[in-house]
Amino acid sequence: MALIGITKDNLNTTVYWVLYIIVGLIFYQIMLIFFGWLFGQFKFFWEFEKKMFSRFGFKKFLN
Repeated sequence: MALIGITKDNLNTTVYWVLYIIVGLIFYQIMLIFFGWLFGQFKFFWEFEKKMFSRFGFKKFLN
């Protein structure tokens, strides 16, 4: 969060933690796919990501 200039000092505490969770989830998804590709397990992790996205309600975007 500090890399993009968001700190607790310049935002409301509630807004900061909501953004922290959202950015963390996005970063986690990207890193999961990257390391899956790096270690040769891209297909497994891509299927895992599709399942996770469908649980978040983004199933219509995966087709």
